[in-house]
Amino acid sequence: MSKNLQVIALTKNELQQALDENRYWKGNGKSAISKNKVHWILDSPRLEDNDYCLVLGLADDKMVAFIHVLPDYLNIDNEKERQVYWMIEWWVAKKFINTVLGTYVFNEALRVTGKKVLIKSYAENVAGFYGKQAFTPILERKRNTIFFGLNPDVIIGKFSFTRHFKFFLKTANRMVYGIIAFFNSRKIKKSTSRLTYEYCNKLDNETWSFIKPLCNNDLILKTKDYINWHIDARQYQITPVSNKLKVKAHIRGYSYNINLYNIKICRADEIIGFISMLNFNDEIYLKYFLTTEDNFQETVDVLVEHTIKLKGSHIFTDNDKVANDIKKRFKKTFAYGVTKIALAHDELYPKIGNLKLKDQDGHVL
Repeated sequence: MSKNLQVIALTKNELQQALDENRYWKGNGKSAISKNKVHWILDSPRLEDNDYCLVLGLADDKMVAFIHVLPDYLNIDNEKERQVYWMIEWWVAKKFINTVLGTYVFNEALRVTGKKVLIKSYAENVAGFYGKQAFTPILERKRNTIFFGLNPDVIIGKFSFTRHFKFFLKTANRMVYGIIAFFNSRKIKKSTSRLTYEYCNKLDNETWSFIKPLCNNDLILKTKDYINWHIDARQYQITPVSNKLKVKAHIRGYSYNINLYNIKICRADEIIGFISMLNFNDEIYLKYFLTTEDNFQETVDVLVEHTIKLKGSHIFTDNDKVANDIKKRFKKTFAYGVTKIALAHDELYPKIGNLKLKDQDGHVL
């Protein structure tokens, strides 16, 4: 282990200064978070000047570990007790995995956040670690992935010998995807013909009035300003020649094809739903899916319609109801779900009460 090892925690003010000085985005290495993401994080209405947002482990001034945390508010009336921190990502370089550095960085993150920590999900390789920590599970759910094509990258990942046939897999994928898209488009043609859409970067008062009651029981307090920050497309940056980026990032908000779509769905003069979805290359990530029970299937149809138009090969969602409806009513190649467990630190857990973690809670990056 390097003799020049240090662990530092950065507040909003300190992260802003580091950004202004280009401190952690020099050379041709890899940073913790891409610059465009940092700009967006610093605009959070729930991040005060002295709130912590990044803990770094440095060896000879090179980043070898980090934990990204971000403050948020519980959906409770007591303003003094509202603040919590999402522990979003924890990374340690391979060279340091079998050292105490990872645990030290983790404990430092707990210290600077006052142990008011929520974890929406964690990697399987650290499940044993969390099982020994003072955390309580608050929700077990499925992270659903629904595929509408053959997805050559997935096939090659599972069967490495097929990499020699990638051209044929891509050709077959286009054919299968086209057939599935044709049948799914026919299925939604009638239901979506009566609908109109408004694409937005910020909520107007009418849309907020529709959204607000649908978030009343969320774990995290929703306000108009907060959702406007959450759905701000500036957090994502299109980089047409991504392979030549000078500095890449572990937490990145960039790609050669990345866009956020916020869709206000109307029937005549009535709002019936709101969707926020990220198109990342050919993947669709569902951030917000808000509608009433009466309009649920039509809103799902709008999601599928946009997936087809964007040529999305698959959809990721933590919303079981949405995933189950798509699997039941639409053509697909295959689907699977991975169990994810959300945690709250034991010192925070009593404050949660009867609040429920929703799929839009903690979906920060």
